[in-house]
Amino acid sequence: MRKIYVAGVCFLLVLLSAGCKKTERIARSDAKEVLSFAFFAYANGGKLDIDVPGAVSGSAITVSLPAGMTVGYLTATIEVSPLAQISVDGQVPGSGEGDIWELTADFSSPVLLTVKAEDGSTATYTVTVTSEPLSSEKEFLSLKFLKADNPSLIEDVTAQISGNVIAVTLPAGANAQLYAIVEVSDHAAVKYPAGETWDISAKKEISLDVDGAMDPSLSTTPVHVQAQDGTIRLYEIRTSWESGDVRAPESRWAEPHVNRVIFRTGRDDSGTYIFIWPTTATLEYDEQGRVIRIRYYHYMEDPNRGHHRKYALFAYDDYEYSGNTVTVVAHQRLDPIVYQRATFTIGDNGYPAHLIYNYDWNGAEYEATYTYNSAANLVKKETKGAPWDGPGVLTGSSDPTAYQHTYSYEYENGNLIKAVTTGTFNEETTYEYHTDKANYEDWNQGLIRFQVNSHAGSGWEPGMGKHSKNLLKRSRYRSFDYGYTSDVEYQYEFDAAGRVTAVNRYTQVDGQPIDGRPMRIEFSYSK
Repeated sequence: MRKIYVAGVCFLLVLLSAGCKKTERIARSDAKEVLSFAFFAYANGGKLDIDVPGAVSGSAITVSLPAGMTVGYLTATIEVSPLAQISVDGQVPGSGEGDIWELTADFSSPVLLTVKAEDGSTATYTVTVTSEPLSSEKEFLSLKFLKADNPSLIEDVTAQISGNVIAVTLPAGANAQLYAIVEVSDHAAVKYPAGETWDISAKKEISLDVDGAMDPSLSTTPVHVQAQDGTIRLYEIRTSWESGDVRAPESRWAEPHVNRVIFRTGRDDSGTYIFIWPTTATLEYDEQGRVIRIRYYHYMEDPNRGHHRKYALFAYDDYEYSGNTVTVVAHQRLDPIVYQRATFTIGDNGYPAHLIYNYDWNGAEYEATYTYNSAANLVKKETKGAPWDGPGVLTGSSDPTAYQHTYSYEYENGNLIKAVTTGTFNEETTYEYHTDKANYEDWNQGLIRFQVNSHAGSGWEPGMGKHSKNLLKRSRYRSFDYGYTSDVEYQYEFDAAGRVTAVNRYTQVDGQPIDGRPMRIEFSYSK
């Protein structure tokens, strides 16, 4: 029985072995690397403002947190080898998805991180987390005033910094209140004015004449730079202005052109000074020779400080072109306040055919239509509204249609010889010319009107349409409503190229000179 049993057993084993395939054993993975380590802001509940990656080198993991942050309980996001798992002090974290694990621990001291491979083998990493020391850097690196941000500037201005002194030299006419951009040491903050933090990512208006001195030797502005560690360095902005008249801005138009007009002292018909000190208008052009901005500067003084004088911007006009429409937007001072808005529609002859003038500050409106002859001379202008500071300036009427006028113009030999006004006011002006002196070329389609002051005679308008071919010699104005006559004589100065550099206007009212000095207009050219 034992043999049979044995033989039977042996036979059974032979059958079983003959009916089975051979099975291969698969090895378990021994991969146990930390592939990445980071503290993500989203996983740390507001403790971090930014994501902070760690550095893995061999068995060491180092993380440097932003300066000033306290190292403590944080949640780390860890990527390990496939099929591996992590543990700290024998404890496996409760959260993990695939090869990504989250570990919350106290990292104020080094943490031993164990990574266990699928085959049971382990590797130990030491995680060291530190916080950078707070920076003590508080350098003022740059201070700039950009032309694009400051209408009174004709160019960008960059300050020169030496020690604790920030020296700013501004062109004549630049206002004392300007928008500036700054750059300081990393992590530092600018305190201006005192106690107020300046968001240095944006421009900020600063005053460069805090004591109202208008004197460059006294124009100082304190500013503080605070380091990340709280220490402070005091700087002083010292501002000076270029002496002399306002410079014209650089224009993009290559052709020679008028780029500055200066209006000197004169009196109006009441004997009152129109402007005690000069008023300067500068013209900036685009590549096509079109005016894009006119800046107006007054020359002011402070009698309480030795009659120190300097120019300052008081208004500017921006010209915008779109198809056959030109819009002139008048601004007051450096504030972005639109004071007036003139919209011209250009006719087929290239000169204005229609004008709508809006006074944004009170909603009044002035309208004009223009008619020309075949030579492009203006022969008629019809208007509704008051072309001054809105309705009611002269008659007290609040109805802008109360001012309706028709202006008729007569020409002889290419020169305007008579202008007659009928309507609310009735007046006439006649003109005489220097027939041996040619006039300047047309300016910007007749769109320019210099608005220097609201007093009579203080502005100057080249005129709509094609200009008279000769220079004006004298004019006589008669008011039929008020019964007086005003005579103006024009005398000129020229440069070597024969261009007019100055016009002196001598005015008499009813035969009596109103001032011993003429109103003087000076012209400068780009080249």
